[in-house]
Amino acid sequence: MRLIADEAERLTGTLVLRGLGLDRLPDTLFDLTHLQVLDLGTPDWRSNQSSINRIDAQREQFGRLIHLKSLSVVGSDLASLVSFQTMRSLEQLDWTLAHKSPGAVGVRVLAGIEASR
Repeated sequence: MRLIADEAERLTGTLVLRGLGLDRLPDTLFDLTHLQVLDLGTPDWRSNQSSINRIDAQREQFGRLIHLKSLSVVGSDLASLVSFQTMRSLEQLDWTLAHKSPGAVGVRVLAGIEASR
């Protein structure tokens, strides 16, 4: 994917893959260990289901992004935040489930992430 290749070359620390409707995140994304900001969100997910990035199957891979400070997965298919507990540099996580209403489950896991630090 060209956006990932460009970031690998430029090393800006920020990558926006918002609303691309990716069925799978490219493996090369997780080689960008310098990333500090990653936007995989889908702001219009309620009205445009085809733009949702499918990332849940790869959620364990995010731990490879050791410098990541900000992650947006709004409107993705992410079903759990548990795998983000070990990401010590993560300061901001924007998350709303596309396939469920946001609610107590997300809040409990977020509280658990903060408590585990």
